Amino acid sequence: MPSEAATALAILAASGAAVGAVQFLPPLTAYEAPMGRKDAQGRARLDELSYCRANLPGVDCGCFAQKAMQVMAQDSARVRGWSYTDRWDLALSQAADSCR
Repeated sequence: MPSEAATALAILAASGAAVGAVQFLPPLTAYEAPMGRKDAQGRARLDELSYCRANLPGVDCGCFAQKAMQVMAQDSARVRGWSYTDRWDLALSQAADSCR
């Protein structure tokens, strides 16, 4: 009897660990930028200068485009399971604030 209980407990623990591990898998769908063109790797790329001219009055669009491209091009290590700010949102906030 004790071995059956230990086996059942081990199966229960393994099942719980498997279910918990699934939440750390990357999503099956990927975000694609709402407007823009494709870069060399085939990813959607925004036209930062056009976006600035159309949506951000009072911002130096040359400065905005340069800073936004720097933020978008920066590759940083990602830890699976952590949530990160969308790169475009980060570029938009940093570039718009520093180019007013």
